[in-house]
Amino acid sequence: MKYLLSLTILLVSLVAYAPSSVQAQDWKLERNKKGVKVYTKPVKDSKLKAYKGITTINASVEEIIKEIRDGAGMTKWVYKCKEARVVKDGTSQQTMYALIKAPWPVSDRDNCMTLTYNKQADGGYRIEINNAPDAAPKKKGIVRIPAMSGYWLLTPNGDGTTQVEQKVHSDPGGSIPDWVTNAFVVDAPYETLLGLKRIVESKN
Repeated sequence: MKYLLSLTILLVSLVAYAPSSVQAQDWKLERNKKGVKVYTKPVKDSKLKAYKGITTINASVEEIIKEIRDGAGMTKWVYKCKEARVVKDGTSQQTMYALIKAPWPVSDRDNCMTLTYNKQADGGYRIEINNAPDAAPKKKGIVRIPAMSGYWLLTPNGDGTTQVEQKVHSDPGGSIPDWVTNAFVVDAPYETLLGLKRIVESKN
């Protein structure tokens, strides 16, 4: 009996203190290229997987925040973004609009989202991404994304560089072929983080 109790305590301890890589084993590494890692994870009752991209940018947290806050500039680095703007601006929260080009024969998508900026104790930022579907008028022929959530996490490394993590899950709305959704959840974070890295570092 004492042996079984000791074994139970040991197993509980191993689970509680397991490395995060073990606890988060449902994230699957899909791409590891040019300093960008992209992971995906199935989401219950959703056709589209969640994605998470991670990279390191040779710039300060403040320089990266400045680029993210520039709504119109998103067309230069967000994957397939052909139109973007700030709908409502504020110090701790912004509302943005973005129009995303989809491959034929899929209709283009647009979305409105709020970005809420939360300063962290380490000097970094966690930027919460939430859907705001009614923040801008809908356009004919464009499908409005009905649901979206995620975050940006900017963590200073202490050497002048910043680790950047983006996690997103969305419902694209309408009907989309599987090959499009499967490619999007890998290409979107990969190309977006590469684009952000390129444009921020080019200004240093």
